[in-house]
Amino acid sequence: MANRRRWIFAGALAGATVGGMIGTGAAEATLLFQFAGMALGAAFGGPVGAMIGGMIGGLIGGLIFGSDAPTTRGPRLTDKTVQSGAFGAHINKTWGTDRVPAQLIFSSGLKEKKHKIDIGKGFPSGQSAVYYTYSVDLMLSFGHRAKGVKRLWADTKLIFDATGEADIKKKWLKEGRKFVVRDGNEDQLPSALEESYHGAGQCSAHRGLFCLEAENFQLADFVNRVPNFTAEIYTEGDDTFQKIASYTPPDPPGSYWTGSWGYIDPNGELWAMYYPSATPYPYPGYATTFHWTLANPDDPIEEFHPYWSDPTPNNVIQSASVANYIRVRSDEPSAAAFGTNSPGVALSYFQLEAGSRIDIMDDEVNGPSIPEILVKSGQDMFVWFSSGSFVTTPMLIKFDIDDDTQLGSRLDDDAGAIYAATTSGSLTDLGASETYIWALVGATLFKLDRDDLTILATLTITGHTGIILAMAVISDAEIRVVTADSGGVRFYTIDVDTGAATLDRYAENDGYPAWRAFGRWGLRYQNGMYIVDFGGYVGGFDALIDFYADHPPTEDIPLWKIVRDINLMSGLDSVVDTVPPTVGDIEVSELTDLVHGYTITRPMTARDALVQLQQCYFFDGRETDFKLDYPKRGHTAVREIPGDDLAARSSLTENLPDRLTLQRSRETELPLRVHVIYNNFEFAYQSGHEYAPRLITDARATMTVEIAVAIDSTYARKIAQTLLALAWLERESFSMKSSRKNFRIDAADNLSVTITEVA
Repeated sequence: MANRRRWIFAGALAGATVGGMIGTGAAEATLLFQFAGMALGAAFGGPVGAMIGGMIGGLIGGLIFGSDAPTTRGPRLTDKTVQSGAFGAHINKTWGTDRVPAQLIFSSGLKEKKHKIDIGKGFPSGQSAVYYTYSVDLMLSFGHRAKGVKRLWADTKLIFDATGEADIKKKWLKEGRKFVVRDGNEDQLPSALEESYHGAGQCSAHRGLFCLEAENFQLADFVNRVPNFTAEIYTEGDDTFQKIASYTPPDPPGSYWTGSWGYIDPNGELWAMYYPSATPYPYPGYATTFHWTLANPDDPIEEFHPYWSDPTPNNVIQSASVANYIRVRSDEPSAAAFGTNSPGVALSYFQLEAGSRIDIMDDEVNGPSIPEILVKSGQDMFVWFSSGSFVTTPMLIKFDIDDDTQLGSRLDDDAGAIYAATTSGSLTDLGASETYIWALVGATLFKLDRDDLTILATLTITGHTGIILAMAVISDAEIRVVTADSGGVRFYTIDVDTGAATLDRYAENDGYPAWRAFGRWGLRYQNGMYIVDFGGYVGGFDALIDFYADHPPTEDIPLWKIVRDINLMSGLDSVVDTVPPTVGDIEVSELTDLVHGYTITRPMTARDALVQLQQCYFFDGRETDFKLDYPKRGHTAVREIPGDDLAARSSLTENLPDRLTLQRSRETELPLRVHVIYNNFEFAYQSGHEYAPRLITDARATMTVEIAVAIDSTYARKIAQTLLALAWLERESFSMKSSRKNFRIDAADNLSVTITEVA
C-alpha cells in the first residue's frame, strides 16, 4: 500500500509537471522537472532520493528546454536634457582666421537608440546584451557671417579638418561629415532640420549668423553629453577648388594575385578582396580580405569573415565569383558585393563590418550572370545585370532582402529600353533617392518608379562638357554628375525636370587619361566635397580615389579693415571709395599690417576692442580735423621747434619758466621682465607665453600683457622685446610751454626740439 501511494503521488506530480510546462518559459519548465525529480526520488529513496531526483530532473529539464538567456543591460540615461544657449548672449565678431567658441541655438535633446547583441551562442542557451547609444540634432552659431570652417573641435577632439594638409579621414568621421555649413546669407531659408521639430514657418532663418548644423551627432565619445564646440573659422580670401588628396590602394598580398576593388564606406575606410589568379574563384581558404583607412594607407589589416563556408541562409555556399568588380552604392558602412556561379544565387552581398553575408536568391538569374551596379537603400536592393549565359537581355532587378524568397520586381521590357539607349549595353551609373531610382546611360537619365521600376521620365543631359563618368544621387531634387576631358574635371548639378546641367565646380588641369573613360567610376558628394573613385581595369588595380573640395584660403586681413569696422559698429560713418578709406569720419590709411585673426567674444567698448590691437601693432588714436585718426607710432618728426619758441608766458610780468622740464622714473620701477600671454594660432589657438628679460638691473617688477589677437610665437616675442624697450625709452617724460604758432600740433605727433645755450 505504501509503494502504491508513492506511485500515485509521483504520478500526480509528473502529470502536474507536464501540464505546467504548457505556456511556461524555459526557466519555469526546468523548475517543474526539478520538482518532479524530487517527487520521484522521494517516493523511492526518501530524502536522499529526493535530492538526487531533483538534480537529475533539473538537468533533464535544462537539456530539453534550456533556460531563459540572461540579458545584460548597459547603462541608460534617465535625464535626457542637454546644455542650452542663453537668450541675449553676445554674438561673436571675427576678422581673419580665429578659433571661436560655439553658441548652441537649437538642440533636439538626447535621442536614445537601443541595441541588442548576442554575446554567447551554443547549446543549451545563449546570452544577449542590451546597450544604448545617444545622439543629438543641433545647430551651433559661431557669430556674425563668415566664409567657412577650417577645423572643428568637440571638447579637445579634432573632428573635422578641411586644410587639405591633414588626414583626409577626418572629413569622413561620423561626427564631422554630417555638419552642414549655413553661412548666414540674406537669402538663407530656415533649416529643414529645425523645422521638423518646431513646424514650418516657426523657425528663424538665422540670416547674418554663421552656423553649423548637425544631424544625429553621436555622443558616445563624449560621455553621452553635448561637448563644447569650438571652430577655426575664416572671413577673408576666396576658396580655391582643387584636388586636395589622391589615394591609390596598396599592392596585393602576393605576386600573381587578383584583387576585387571593394567599397569606400561612409566612414572613409576601404575594403578589398584578393585571391590568387591561378585560382580565380574565392574558394574557402583562398580568398583574403583586407581593410585599411586613409590614415594608414600603407598598412592594410587582414580581416577574416565567414564568407565562403557559412551555410546560411538557405544552405547556400558561395563557391565562386564571376565578376571582379561590382560598383556598390550602400546606405551602410563597409559593404561589398560579388557575383556567383552557385545555382539559384544571383549575388552575395557582404556586410564587411558585421562579418556577415546575404545571398540574393533568384532561380532565373544564376550561372555566370554579371551584376555590375548594386544600390542598397534601406531593405531594398537594386541590381543591374549586364550579360551572361542566363541573361540574354540586361536586367534591372529589385530585391527585398527581408522577403522570404528574396525575389523582387523585374525590369525586362524597360531594361531593354534602357539598353537601347546605349550601344555598349552598360549603365554609366545607378542611384536611389527617397522616391525614385535613377539610371544614367551616357548622357541619358532615366527616372524609375521604386516599386515596379517603370520608366517615369527620360531626360537628356545638356550643357555639359566632357565625358560623363558617374552620378551622385543626393535627393529627389538633387543629382550631380562628374565629367572629364583634357581640360580638367567638372562637377555639375542636374535639373531633374529638364536635364539641364549647371556647372558647380571646375578642377582645371586635373583631367583623367582617355583610357580610363569607361564605366567603372564612382562619385560621392558630401557637404561641398566630391569624391571620385575608379575601380581599375581588372580587380581594382590602377584604382584611385580623388578628393576634390574647396581649399580654405590662408589670406590674412589688413589691420585697417578691423579698425574701420569697429568704428562703424560704434556708429561712425566711413565712405569706402578707396582702400584703405580716406574719406568719411575715420582715417586708417597707415594701418597696413596684416592680422591673422581677431575675435570680440564678449561685450566691450570700442576703446577696449582697439586697445587689444594697439598692444600688438603699436598705433595711436586721436581726433583731428573732425575725424578719428589712427596713425602708426615711430614717425619722423612732423615739426621742428626751436628753443626760442619755448618758455612761453602769458605776460611779461610772469617769471620766465623753464624751457624744458624733464622727469625720469627710477630704474627700479622699470620691469625686470615683460610677459606676453597670447592666442597662438600655430598650436590650435591655445594660450601661448613669451617673455623678454633685462639682463643687468636692480629692478624686480614684472609686466604681463594679455593679447587676444591670434599671433605666432615669433611675433609674440617681438612684442615682448618692443614693450621692454619702450619701458626704457619712455622712462623720461618732457613738458614745455610753446607759443601760439604751434597750436596746429596734434596729439601723437612726433616733434624735434632744439635748445641752444645762450651766453
